[in-house]
Amino acid sequence: MTNSPSVAPDKFTNLAMLLPTGMFLVFSAVVPVITNDGKCHTVEKIVSGILVGLFAFFCAFSSFTDSFVTSDGTIWYGIVTTKGLWNSFLSGRSDIPGVEGMFYVGQGDKYKLKLSDFYIATLSVISFSSLTLLCTPLTDCFYPGVPSNVLKSIPIPVNFLVGLLFAFGKPARHGIGNAVRLTHTKSAIEEPFLHPDSGVQCLYTNIQPQC
Repeated sequence: MTNSPSVAPDKFTNLAMLLPTGMFLVFSAVVPVITNDGKCHTVEKIVSGILVGLFAFFCAFSSFTDSFVTSDGTIWYGIVTTKGLWNSFLSGRSDIPGVEGMFYVGQGDKYKLKLSDFYIATLSVISFSSLTLLCTPLTDCFYPGVPSNVLKSIPIPVNFLVGLLFAFGKPARHGIGNAVRLTHTKSAIEEPFLHPDSGVQCLYTNIQPQC
């Protein structure tokens, strides 16, 4: 049995992989604690601002990660660079085809840094930043004088536009946060046998008999 990466995801799957919905769910879970449930003072505002920055950074960083699967089914993650997929643990792994030093080059330029990676990273940060406006404790902390319905109306058009750009853009990388899906292919096992009726020698595979 061999493992191979799945085919390119469809538009809806690609959209789900690119939009930072998972990151936003984690963020919305910790915001009430960090902001003191919206009753912010100077310290809470500073910590909340740092938290927003860290989550936005991770949204961008994950766009520059990818992965590949070895013949034994091991998944290797790394950072895309101009040379290939970088992972310090690849150093000395001459048993893995496509490894050069600490880089996995694979075939073609799939694992090399592209302009589209910066494009996806920018859109991810924009999407996440707009989604933070749905967190009431955060908006109460930073925008106490702005009506809630005004702030919550911003993420809808922003993410609709970002979603359209993602849906018809390049497929998402299988980096951190995007699980690699494998397809399993069975190899045929051939065994000769005599057909019980005709006595003709046939080949029996694990798929079907062939005479």
